[in-house]
Amino acid sequence: MRSLILLVLGIAIGAIAAFQVGSVWHQRDAYPRGVMAVMQHHLGALHQEIVGNQCPIVQSALHLDWLQRMAGAIPGALPQYGHDEHFQNFVHRLQGEIRTTQSPPPGECAALEPRIRAIGGACEACHAEYR
Repeated sequence: MRSLILLVLGIAIGAIAAFQVGSVWHQRDAYPRGVMAVMQHHLGALHQEIVGNQCPIVQSALHLDWLQRMAGAIPGALPQYGHDEHFQNFVHRLQGEIRTTQSPPPGECAALEPRIRAIGGACEACHAEYR
């Protein structure tokens, strides 16, 4: 009986410890995931504007501003790649695509679509390499 109680107690303590370690690992990646989630939200919103053929310049500019801010936050969110020149090239490419889209701001959805596709392509290229 004593062995059974010790076995159950050991399993319970092991499960709690595993849960705690998993929680710490999950929280460790919260900032990079947050930056990527915000970028995905704003890129998705721009895509929805295009699909709905409603591209108000003010709203599109707001989403592009957020994309530019978050692209600037990528190196800080992923410091392990700070000295990786290849990674920095991906970040600069993304920032360049966003800048190109921001100036001059397109007034029609048709003009915005290929630019948004180029931003998405820059994201996908980096994710293919580093995800």
